[in-house]
Amino acid sequence: MRADRPGGGVDRARGPVSLVSEASLAALGREAGLNAPVDGRRFRMLIGVRECDAHEEDTWCGRHVRVGDAVVRLLEPVARCAITTRNPDTGERDFDTLRAIAAYRGLRDGTAIGFGLYGDVVEPGRVRVDDAVVLA
Repeated sequence: MRADRPGGGVDRARGPVSLVSEASLAALGREAGLNAPVDGRRFRMLIGVRECDAHEEDTWCGRHVRVGDAVVRLLEPVARCAITTRNPDTGERDFDTLRAIAAYRGLRDGTAIGFGLYGDVVEPGRVRVDDAVVLA
């Protein structure tokens, strides 16, 4: 997806696409001592990936993935912010995602708490719910 106007409400320096795996959300839940995966809506990711290992998507930086008819180049980890600490239904702060991620993953470049990836559209195309995500 691309915005018609400059800036377009996305961080254009980072890329308009974001991606995280269900396995990474499950790993965060386990590491935080929860009985379930962390709700992915906290992270506002555009694409969710199934059938890969936890944080496997981190190894895809610089690579292309086909999602439905589109091709996305994965650029860099997403530096997480405090909004992820809020419940996606109530808006109340109820889980310190930043502390939990940093506790088991550390800091990227000594400063950023990374979780998920940014990407840029290389080949536009239709993407549907349940389309496969395949390394290209």
